[in-house]
Amino acid sequence: MNDVIENNSIIDNDDIIRILREGYVLQLPTDTLPGLICDPHNKNAIDKIFTKKNRSYDKRLPILIPEDWNEETLVKKWSPLEKALIEKYWPGALTIVKRYTSINHLYLGDYSDTIAIRCPNDPILLNVLERFGPVACTSANKSGEKPKNENSKGSTIIEVVNEKIRVLRDGDIIIK
Repeated sequence: MNDVIENNSIIDNDDIIRILREGYVLQLPTDTLPGLICDPHNKNAIDKIFTKKNRSYDKRLPILIPEDWNEETLVKKWSPLEKALIEKYWPGALTIVKRYTSINHLYLGDYSDTIAIRCPNDPILLNVLERFGPVACTSANKSGEKPKNENSKGSTIIEVVNEKIRVLRDGDIIIK
């Protein structure tokens, strides 16, 4: 097997979960851009993504989470504004940058006290996430190159500070 497996060689969600557990990186379509996903607890798999993308380790990887995920296992409780945004836009193309409450053995790049979190609106990914748990995910394009999918700009990335929204990257969702 190659270090990165494209979705055309995967038969079903059981295959995806097995491949993730074996430490491989998968290239899959998402609700925004084609993505690379792996087990965020597996440092070797994370290293494969950084190498494949030619990505700097100081640019940490986001995680995708299932709809029923308990944020308290990783981050501070959602603020009222974050909860309202989650209710309105998740699952969907909104990524929220949040402070860690613990490192929780995730290898997402160089240490930072924040993590980018998104719940995707893709039935296959949501099923995998419900059964496997959160995964590290990033667009499949090389760092610095434009994504090949012209139908999506990617997820909108925000941070909520003092109950005010700060847009870090414009994407498919317009937040004012």
